[in-house]
Amino acid sequence: MPLEAFCQSVTRLVSNPLLPENGKGLLVALRPVPELKATQALTLCKPRRFGDLVTQVDERLYLFLSSCRFNDLDTALKFIFRLPHDEIFTNRMVWYEDLQIQSEIRQMTDKVQTAWRDAPATSAAEPAATEPVEKAPRREPRNITLGKDPGEETQ
Repeated sequence: MPLEAFCQSVTRLVSNPLLPENGKGLLVALRPVPELKATQALTLCKPRRFGDLVTQVDERLYLFLSSCRFNDLDTALKFIFRLPHDEIFTNRMVWYEDLQIQSEIRQMTDKVQTAWRDAPATSAAEPAATEPVEKAPRREPRNITLGKDPGEETQ
Protein backbone atom coordinates (compact mmCIF):
# COMPACT_ATOMS: atom_id res chain seq x y z
CA MET A 1 0.00 0.00 0.00
CA PRO A 2 1.18 3.58 -0.45
CA LEU A 3 3.35 4.97 2.33
CA GLU A 4 0.87 7.65 3.40
CA ALA A 5 -2.01 5.15 3.71
CA PHE A 6 0.28 2.70 5.54
CA CYS A 7 1.31 5.34 8.09
CA GLN A 8 -2.29 6.44 8.67
CA SER A 9 -3.51 2.87 9.10
CA VAL A 10 -0.76 1.85 11.51
CA THR A 11 -1.24 5.04 13.52
CA ARG A 12 -4.97 4.31 13.87
CA LEU A 13 -4.33 0.71 14.91
CA VAL A 14 -1.65 1.56 17.46
CA SER A 15 -3.71 4.44 18.87
CA ASN A 16 -6.76 2.25 19.43
CA PRO A 17 -7.39 2.22 23.21
CA LEU A 18 -9.55 -0.90 22.97
CA LEU A 19 -6.54 -3.06 22.04
CA PRO A 20 -4.05 -4.18 24.71
CA GLU A 21 -1.10 -1.90 25.42
CA ASN A 22 2.09 -3.04 23.66
CA GLY A 23 0.19 -5.95 22.11
CA LYS A 24 -1.22 -4.36 18.97
CA GLY A 25 1.34 -5.89 16.66
CA LEU A 26 4.85 -5.70 15.28
CA LEU A 27 6.43 -3.24 12.87
CA VAL A 28 9.14 -5.00 10.88
CA ALA A 29 11.66 -3.40 8.50
CA LEU A 30 13.32 -5.81 6.08
CA ARG A 31 16.31 -5.02 3.83
CA PRO A 32 16.61 -7.34 0.80
CA VAL A 33 19.85 -9.03 -0.20
CA PRO A 34 22.00 -6.87 -2.53
CA GLU A 35 21.01 -8.90 -5.61
CA LEU A 36 17.32 -8.19 -5.00
CA LYS A 37 15.54 -4.84 -5.23
CA ALA A 38 12.88 -3.93 -2.71
CA THR A 39 10.23 -3.86 -5.44
CA GLN A 40 11.15 -7.43 -6.38
CA ALA A 41 10.95 -8.55 -2.76
CA LEU A 42 7.56 -6.86 -2.56
CA THR A 43 6.22 -9.20 -5.26
CA LEU A 44 7.13 -12.16 -3.05
CA CYS A 45 5.15 -10.73 -0.11
CA LYS A 46 1.58 -12.02 0.30
CA PRO A 47 0.02 -10.94 3.61
CA ARG A 48 -2.87 -13.30 4.30
CA ARG A 49 -4.33 -12.02 7.55
CA PHE A 50 -6.70 -9.09 7.88
CA GLY A 51 -4.80 -6.17 9.42
CA ASP A 52 -1.36 -7.12 8.09
CA LEU A 53 0.02 -4.23 6.04
CA VAL A 54 3.07 -3.75 3.84
CA THR A 55 4.76 -0.78 2.16
CA GLN A 56 8.10 0.09 0.64
CA VAL A 57 10.33 2.94 1.78
CA ASP A 58 13.61 3.47 -0.03
CA GLU A 59 15.16 0.00 -0.23
CA ARG A 60 13.24 -1.56 2.66
CA LEU A 61 9.95 -3.31 3.10
CA TYR A 62 7.94 -2.35 6.15
CA LEU A 63 5.35 -4.79 7.46
CA PHE A 64 2.88 -4.19 10.23
CA LEU A 65 1.75 -7.54 11.58
CA SER A 66 -1.44 -6.91 13.50
CA SER A 67 -1.78 -8.71 16.85
CA CYS A 68 1.41 -10.66 16.19
CA ARG A 69 3.68 -11.45 19.13
CA PHE A 70 7.46 -11.19 18.89
CA ASN A 71 7.81 -14.94 19.51
CA ASP A 72 5.63 -15.68 16.46
CA LEU A 73 7.50 -13.41 14.03
CA ASP A 74 9.45 -16.16 12.22
CA THR A 75 6.29 -18.24 11.78
CA ALA A 76 4.40 -15.22 10.41
CA LEU A 77 7.20 -14.40 7.94
CA LYS A 78 7.18 -18.01 6.68
CA PHE A 79 3.50 -17.66 5.78
CA ILE A 80 3.89 -14.21 4.20
CA PHE A 81 6.85 -14.89 1.88
CA ARG A 82 6.91 -17.61 -0.78
CA LEU A 83 10.66 -18.15 -0.40
CA PRO A 84 12.59 -18.56 2.87
CA HIS A 85 12.78 -15.07 4.36
CA ASP A 86 16.31 -15.69 5.64
CA GLU A 87 17.47 -15.99 2.02
CA ILE A 88 15.57 -12.92 0.78
CA PHE A 89 16.59 -10.41 3.47
CA THR A 90 19.95 -9.52 4.99
CA ASN A 91 18.73 -7.33 7.82
CA ARG A 92 15.58 -6.93 9.85
CA MET A 93 14.56 -4.52 12.56
CA VAL A 94 11.52 -5.08 14.76
CA TRP A 95 9.51 -2.65 16.87
CA TYR A 96 6.99 -4.21 19.26
CA GLU A 97 6.09 -1.50 21.80
CA ASP A 98 3.42 1.09 20.96
CA LEU A 99 5.70 4.09 21.56
CA GLN A 100 8.48 2.58 19.43
CA ILE A 101 6.06 1.91 16.58
CA GLN A 102 4.56 5.41 16.78
CA SER A 103 8.02 6.98 16.76
CA GLU A 104 9.10 5.02 13.69
CA ILE A 105 5.83 5.83 11.90
CA ARG A 106 6.38 9.55 12.60
CA GLN A 107 9.83 9.29 10.99
CA MET A 108 8.32 7.47 8.01
CA THR A 109 5.58 10.12 7.72
CA ASP A 110 8.29 12.75 7.26
CA LYS A 111 9.29 10.92 4.08
CA VAL A 112 5.78 11.15 2.64
CA GLN A 113 5.81 13.58 -0.24
CA THR A 114 2.62 15.54 -0.19
CA ALA A 115 1.32 17.68 -3.01
CA TRP A 116 1.58 20.94 -1.10
CA ARG A 117 5.25 20.35 -0.23
CA ASP A 118 6.33 19.39 -3.74
CA ALA A 119 4.13 21.72 -5.79
CA PRO A 120 5.91 24.63 -7.48
CA ALA A 121 5.13 27.99 -5.95
CA THR A 122 2.78 30.13 -8.04
CA SER A 123 1.34 33.49 -7.18
CA ALA A 124 -2.41 33.92 -6.86
CA ALA A 125 -2.41 36.80 -9.36
CA GLU A 126 -0.77 34.68 -12.05
CA PRO A 127 -3.26 32.49 -13.95
CA ALA A 128 -2.37 28.81 -14.08
CA ALA A 129 -3.66 28.26 -17.62
CA THR A 130 -3.41 30.53 -20.64
CA GLU A 131 -6.74 29.47 -22.16
CA PRO A 132 -10.06 30.44 -20.55
CA VAL A 133 -11.82 27.56 -18.88
CA GLU A 134 -15.56 27.26 -19.37
CA LYS A 135 -17.48 26.58 -16.19
CA ALA A 136 -19.98 23.78 -16.22
CA PRO A 137 -23.48 24.83 -15.18
CA ARG A 138 -23.95 24.33 -11.49
CA ARG A 139 -26.50 21.75 -10.50
CA GLU A 140 -29.11 22.90 -8.05
CA PRO A 141 -30.30 20.59 -5.28
CA ARG A 142 -33.96 19.56 -5.35
CA ASN A 143 -36.10 18.50 -2.43
CA ILE A 144 -37.86 15.17 -2.68
CA THR A 145 -40.29 13.53 -0.30
CA LEU A 146 -39.86 9.84 0.33
CA GLY A 147 -42.89 7.62 -0.05
CA LYS A 148 -44.50 9.57 -2.90
CA ASP A 149 -44.66 8.67 -6.57
CA PRO A 150 -41.25 9.41 -8.21
CA GLY A 151 -42.98 11.65 -10.76
CA GLU A 152 -44.23 13.98 -8.02
CA GLU A 153 -41.58 16.39 -6.79
CA THR A 154 -42.02 19.17 -4.31
CA GLN A 155 -40.21 22.46 -4.55
